[in-house]
Amino acid sequence: MMVIINIVRETGLFEVLAIWAAQRAEAKPFRLLVLLALSTAGLSAMLDNVTTVLLMAPVSLAISNRLELNPIAFLVTEVLASNIGGVATLVGDPPNIMIASKAELGYLDFLVVLGPIAALIMAVFVAALWAMVGRTMTVAPHLQTAVLALSSREAVVDRPFLHRCLWLLGIVNVGFCMHSLIHLEPATIALLGASMFMLIGHARRKSEGAAELSFLADVEWKIIFFFYQVVYTGRWIGEGRRDSLLGRSVGFGDAGKSCGIHNGGALGVGNAIGRAG
Repeated sequence: MMVIINIVRETGLFEVLAIWAAQRAEAKPFRLLVLLALSTAGLSAMLDNVTTVLLMAPVSLAISNRLELNPIAFLVTEVLASNIGGVATLVGDPPNIMIASKAELGYLDFLVVLGPIAALIMAVFVAALWAMVGRTMTVAPHLQTAVLALSSREAVVDRPFLHRCLWLLGIVNVGFCMHSLIHLEPATIALLGASMFMLIGHARRKSEGAAELSFLADVEWKIIFFFYQVVYTGRWIGEGRRDSLLGRSVGFGDAGKSCGIHNGGALGVGNAIGRAG
Protein backbone atom coordinates (compact mmCIF):
# COMPACT_ATOMS: atom_id res chain seq x y z
CA MET A 1 0.00 0.00 0.00
CA MET A 2 2.97 2.32 0.56
CA VAL A 3 3.93 1.84 -3.09
CA ILE A 4 0.40 2.69 -4.21
CA ILE A 5 0.10 5.81 -2.11
CA ASN A 6 3.53 7.09 -3.15
CA ILE A 7 2.49 6.82 -6.80
CA VAL A 8 -0.86 8.50 -6.12
CA ARG A 9 1.09 11.33 -4.46
CA GLU A 10 2.56 12.30 -7.84
CA THR A 11 -0.90 13.14 -9.18
CA GLY A 12 -1.42 16.01 -6.73
CA LEU A 13 -4.48 14.31 -5.21
CA PHE A 14 -3.53 15.19 -1.64
CA GLU A 15 -3.05 18.86 -2.47
CA VAL A 16 -6.47 18.83 -4.15
CA LEU A 17 -8.03 17.33 -1.02
CA ALA A 18 -6.43 19.95 1.22
CA ILE A 19 -7.61 22.86 -0.94
CA TRP A 20 -11.05 21.27 -1.21
CA ALA A 21 -11.22 20.96 2.58
CA ALA A 22 -10.14 24.58 3.04
CA GLN A 23 -12.77 25.85 0.63
CA ARG A 24 -15.52 23.61 1.98
CA ALA A 25 -14.68 24.90 5.46
CA GLU A 26 -14.78 28.49 4.15
CA ALA A 27 -11.30 28.83 5.64
CA LYS A 28 -12.79 28.68 9.14
CA PRO A 29 -10.04 27.11 11.25
CA PHE A 30 -11.91 24.57 13.37
CA ARG A 31 -14.10 23.43 10.49
CA LEU A 32 -10.95 23.06 8.40
CA LEU A 33 -9.28 21.06 11.18
CA VAL A 34 -12.22 18.65 11.30
CA LEU A 35 -12.40 18.22 7.51
CA LEU A 36 -8.66 17.52 7.29
CA ALA A 37 -9.01 15.01 10.12
CA LEU A 38 -11.91 13.26 8.36
CA SER A 39 -10.01 13.26 5.05
CA THR A 40 -6.95 11.79 6.75
CA ALA A 41 -9.02 9.12 8.50
CA GLY A 42 -10.81 8.20 5.27
CA LEU A 43 -7.59 7.90 3.28
CA SER A 44 -5.96 5.98 6.10
CA ALA A 45 -8.79 3.45 6.05
CA MET A 46 -8.21 2.76 2.35
CA LEU A 47 -4.44 3.15 2.26
CA ASP A 48 -1.50 3.03 4.66
CA ASN A 49 -1.83 5.37 7.64
CA VAL A 50 1.87 6.16 8.11
CA THR A 51 2.38 7.30 4.53
CA THR A 52 -0.96 9.13 4.54
CA VAL A 53 0.26 11.32 7.40
CA LEU A 54 3.61 11.90 5.69
CA LEU A 55 1.76 13.14 2.61
CA MET A 56 -1.00 15.12 4.31
CA ALA A 57 1.30 16.85 6.79
CA PRO A 58 3.14 19.10 4.27
CA VAL A 59 -0.16 20.21 2.76
CA SER A 60 -1.61 20.96 6.19
CA LEU A 61 1.52 22.88 7.10
CA ALA A 62 1.16 25.01 3.98
CA ILE A 63 -2.47 25.85 4.74
CA SER A 64 -1.81 26.52 8.44
CA ASN A 65 1.01 28.85 7.45
CA ARG A 66 -1.26 30.71 5.03
CA LEU A 67 -3.83 31.13 7.79
CA GLU A 68 -1.12 31.90 10.38
CA LEU A 69 -2.33 29.11 12.67
CA ASN A 70 -0.31 26.90 14.99
CA PRO A 71 0.51 23.81 12.87
CA ILE A 72 0.89 21.56 15.92
CA ALA A 73 -2.89 21.29 16.31
CA PHE A 74 -3.21 20.15 12.68
CA LEU A 75 -0.33 17.67 12.83
CA VAL A 76 -1.37 16.03 16.10
CA THR A 77 -4.97 15.84 14.89
CA GLU A 78 -3.95 14.13 11.64
CA VAL A 79 -1.71 11.63 13.41
CA LEU A 80 -4.54 10.61 15.75
CA ALA A 81 -7.11 10.62 12.92
CA SER A 82 -4.91 8.38 10.79
CA ASN A 83 -4.65 5.85 13.60
CA ILE A 84 -8.42 5.91 14.13
CA GLY A 85 -9.11 5.51 10.41
CA GLY A 86 -6.46 2.83 10.00
CA VAL A 87 -8.13 0.68 12.66
CA ALA A 88 -11.33 0.40 10.61
CA THR A 89 -10.06 -1.77 7.74
CA LEU A 90 -7.74 -4.63 7.02
CA VAL A 91 -5.40 -2.53 4.88
CA GLY A 92 -5.39 0.57 7.08
CA ASP A 93 -2.40 -0.52 9.12
CA PRO A 94 0.43 -3.03 8.44
CA PRO A 95 -0.29 -5.02 11.65
CA ASN A 96 -3.90 -5.45 10.50
CA ILE A 97 -2.71 -7.26 7.38
CA MET A 98 -0.38 -9.47 9.43
CA ILE A 99 -3.14 -10.30 11.94
CA ALA A 100 -5.67 -11.01 9.18
CA SER A 101 -3.27 -13.30 7.33
CA LYS A 102 -2.59 -15.31 10.48
CA ALA A 103 -6.20 -15.44 11.69
CA GLU A 104 -7.66 -15.86 8.16
CA LEU A 105 -9.88 -12.79 8.54
CA GLY A 106 -11.40 -11.03 5.54
CA TYR A 107 -11.65 -7.37 4.60
CA LEU A 108 -15.33 -7.21 5.54
CA ASP A 109 -14.65 -9.00 8.84
CA PHE A 110 -12.52 -6.06 9.89
CA LEU A 111 -14.83 -3.41 8.44
CA VAL A 112 -18.08 -4.72 9.94
CA VAL A 113 -16.67 -5.07 13.44
CA LEU A 114 -14.18 -2.21 13.66
CA GLY A 115 -15.76 0.30 11.24
CA PRO A 116 -18.57 1.39 13.60
CA ILE A 117 -16.15 1.50 16.54
CA ALA A 118 -13.74 3.70 14.58
CA ALA A 119 -16.63 6.00 13.57
CA LEU A 120 -17.71 6.33 17.20
CA ILE A 121 -14.16 7.07 18.35
CA MET A 122 -13.85 9.66 15.58
CA ALA A 123 -17.02 11.41 16.77
CA VAL A 124 -15.71 11.52 20.34
CA PHE A 125 -12.37 12.78 19.03
CA VAL A 126 -14.01 15.66 17.15
CA ALA A 127 -15.99 16.61 20.27
CA ALA A 128 -12.77 16.58 22.29
CA LEU A 129 -11.09 18.80 19.68
CA TRP A 130 -13.88 21.34 19.99
CA ALA A 131 -13.54 21.36 23.77
CA MET A 132 -9.76 21.80 23.62
CA VAL A 133 -9.07 24.13 20.69
CA GLY A 134 -12.33 24.88 18.91
CA ARG A 135 -13.10 28.13 20.69
CA THR A 136 -9.60 29.55 20.46
CA MET A 137 -8.88 29.17 16.73
CA THR A 138 -9.38 32.43 14.84
CA VAL A 139 -8.18 33.73 11.47
CA ALA A 140 -7.95 37.23 10.02
CA PRO A 141 -10.49 37.88 7.20
CA HIS A 142 -7.85 38.79 4.59
CA LEU A 143 -6.08 35.46 5.19
CA GLN A 144 -9.34 33.58 4.69
CA THR A 145 -9.85 35.36 1.38
CA ALA A 146 -6.37 34.35 0.19
CA VAL A 147 -6.97 30.66 0.94
CA LEU A 148 -10.39 30.69 -0.71
CA ALA A 149 -8.74 32.05 -3.86
CA LEU A 150 -6.62 28.88 -4.27
CA SER A 151 -7.54 26.65 -7.22
CA SER A 152 -7.74 22.89 -6.77
CA ARG A 153 -7.51 22.41 -10.55
CA GLU A 154 -4.03 23.92 -10.58
CA ALA A 155 -2.92 21.42 -7.92
CA VAL A 156 -3.49 18.46 -10.27
CA VAL A 157 -0.14 17.55 -11.80
CA ASP A 158 -1.34 15.07 -14.44
CA ARG A 159 -5.10 14.70 -14.86
CA PRO A 160 -5.11 11.57 -17.12
CA PHE A 161 -2.66 9.86 -14.76
CA LEU A 162 -4.87 10.84 -11.79
CA HIS A 163 -7.89 9.24 -13.48
CA ARG A 164 -5.97 6.01 -14.11
CA CYS A 165 -4.79 5.92 -10.49
CA LEU A 166 -8.31 6.46 -9.15
CA TRP A 167 -9.68 3.67 -11.34
CA LEU A 168 -6.95 1.29 -10.21
CA LEU A 169 -7.43 2.29 -6.59
CA GLY A 170 -11.13 1.55 -6.88
CA ILE A 171 -10.41 -1.87 -8.41
CA VAL A 172 -7.96 -2.71 -5.61
CA ASN A 173 -10.50 -1.80 -2.92
CA VAL A 174 -13.22 -3.83 -4.66
CA GLY A 175 -10.76 -6.73 -4.70
CA PHE A 176 -10.25 -6.36 -0.95
CA CYS A 177 -14.01 -6.51 -0.37
CA MET A 178 -14.44 -9.58 -2.62
CA HIS A 179 -11.25 -11.45 -1.82
CA SER A 180 -13.12 -14.39 -0.25
CA LEU A 181 -15.17 -14.80 -3.45
CA ILE A 182 -12.20 -14.63 -5.80
CA HIS A 183 -10.07 -16.79 -3.46
CA LEU A 184 -7.16 -14.36 -3.17
CA GLU A 185 -5.50 -13.20 0.03
CA PRO A 186 -5.61 -9.44 0.75
CA ALA A 187 -1.82 -9.36 0.66
CA THR A 188 -1.89 -10.90 -2.84
CA ILE A 189 -4.40 -8.30 -4.02
CA ALA A 190 -2.27 -5.51 -2.56
CA LEU A 191 0.82 -6.85 -4.35
CA LEU A 192 -1.05 -7.17 -7.65
CA GLY A 193 -2.38 -3.64 -7.25
CA ALA A 194 1.07 -2.29 -6.41
CA SER A 195 2.47 -4.05 -9.48
CA MET A 196 -0.12 -2.41 -11.74
CA PHE A 197 0.53 0.98 -10.16
CA MET A 198 4.28 0.55 -10.66
CA LEU A 199 3.72 -0.30 -14.33
CA ILE A 200 1.77 2.87 -15.07
CA GLY A 201 4.01 4.93 -12.78
CA HIS A 202 7.18 3.59 -14.42
CA ALA A 203 5.78 4.40 -17.87
CA ARG A 204 4.99 7.95 -16.75
CA ARG A 205 8.41 8.53 -15.20
CA LYS A 206 10.16 7.06 -18.24
CA SER A 207 8.23 9.30 -20.62
CA GLU A 208 9.27 12.33 -18.55
CA GLY A 209 12.92 11.24 -18.48
CA ALA A 210 13.05 10.91 -14.68
CA ALA A 211 16.37 9.85 -13.18
CA GLU A 212 14.73 7.47 -10.68
CA LEU A 213 12.33 4.94 -12.20
CA SER A 214 11.86 2.66 -9.18
CA PHE A 215 9.19 3.25 -6.55
CA LEU A 216 10.59 0.79 -4.02
CA ALA A 217 13.00 3.41 -2.70
CA ASP A 218 9.99 5.38 -1.43
CA VAL A 219 8.76 2.52 0.76
CA GLU A 220 9.18 3.00 4.53
CA TRP A 221 11.09 -0.24 5.04
CA LYS A 222 12.09 0.64 8.61
CA ILE A 223 8.45 0.92 9.62
CA ILE A 224 7.55 -2.39 7.94
CA PHE A 225 10.34 -4.27 9.71
CA PHE A 226 9.46 -2.56 12.99
CA PHE A 227 5.88 -3.85 12.79
CA TYR A 228 7.16 -7.27 11.74
CA GLN A 229 9.38 -7.39 14.82
CA VAL A 230 6.58 -6.23 17.14
CA VAL A 231 4.12 -8.85 15.86
CA TYR A 232 6.57 -11.73 16.05
CA THR A 233 7.86 -10.69 19.47
CA GLY A 234 4.26 -10.78 20.67
CA ARG A 235 3.85 -14.20 19.08
CA TRP A 236 6.92 -15.54 20.88
CA ILE A 237 5.66 -14.21 24.20
CA GLY A 238 2.23 -15.71 23.54
CA GLU A 239 3.79 -19.12 22.86
CA GLY A 240 5.66 -19.04 26.17
CA ARG A 241 9.07 -18.22 24.73
CA ARG A 242 9.51 -15.08 26.82
CA ASP A 243 12.44 -16.40 28.83
CA SER A 244 14.26 -17.71 25.76
CA LEU A 245 13.66 -14.41 23.96
CA LEU A 246 14.90 -12.42 26.96
CA GLY A 247 18.03 -14.52 27.22
CA ARG A 248 18.83 -14.04 23.54
CA SER A 249 18.12 -10.31 23.69
CA VAL A 250 20.84 -9.75 26.31
CA GLY A 251 23.34 -11.89 24.44
CA PHE A 252 23.32 -15.10 26.47
CA GLY A 253 21.75 -17.29 23.78
CA ASP A 254 21.52 -20.96 24.74
CA ALA A 255 24.09 -20.37 27.45
CA GLY A 256 21.42 -18.45 29.32
CA LYS A 257 19.80 -21.71 30.33
CA SER A 258 22.81 -22.67 32.43
CA CYS A 259 22.65 -19.30 34.19
CA GLY A 260 19.01 -19.74 35.20
CA ILE A 261 17.57 -17.44 32.55
CA HIS A 262 15.37 -20.08 30.96
CA ASN A 263 13.59 -20.95 34.19
CA GLY A 264 13.92 -17.70 36.08
CA GLY A 265 13.04 -15.08 33.48
CA ALA A 266 14.14 -11.56 34.32
CA LEU A 267 15.16 -12.69 37.82
CA GLY A 268 17.43 -15.26 36.23
CA VAL A 269 19.07 -12.54 34.15
CA GLY A 270 19.70 -10.52 37.30
CA ASN A 271 21.16 -13.53 39.10
CA ALA A 272 23.35 -14.37 36.11
CA ILE A 273 24.69 -10.82 35.98
CA GLY A 274 25.27 -10.90 39.73
CA ARG A 275 27.21 -14.15 39.51
CA ALA A 276 29.21 -12.80 36.57
CA GLY A 277 30.18 -9.80 38.72
